[in-house]
Amino acid sequence: MRAKKKAAAPGERMVSFLIHTRRALPVGQQVFLSGNCEMLGNWDPQGIPLTRSEDHDWSVSIPFPKDRDIEFKITRGTWESEEIDESGVTHAENLVLASDAPPVFEHTVYAWKDEID
Repeated sequence: MRAKKKAAAPGERMVSFLIHTRRALPVGQQVFLSGNCEMLGNWDPQGIPLTRSEDHDWSVSIPFPKDRDIEFKITRGTWESEEIDESGVTHAENLVLASDAPPVFEHTVYAWKDEID
């Protein structure tokens, strides 16, 4: 899977997010990143949409300031449909991409909060 390429401005780093879902989402459903900065929507659950590249694969490339850690969550557009872990629990902590992390963040979503009974 390939993330879209954009150019980073001076003082920025380009980060590619590669998100895999354990099950394919129906046509019309979307995966989003929501996080602690304007580029990720300032915690709006529809912060930035990812592009579907395969049934289970989603991606986006985003420029961030080089010296900033990024905290974020993965949703399907609402907090009721945020990612849950293998135990069926929402992440208590946000996902974190440190300022010195590699330029590609790859992650698997096991399930969604609105799918649990």
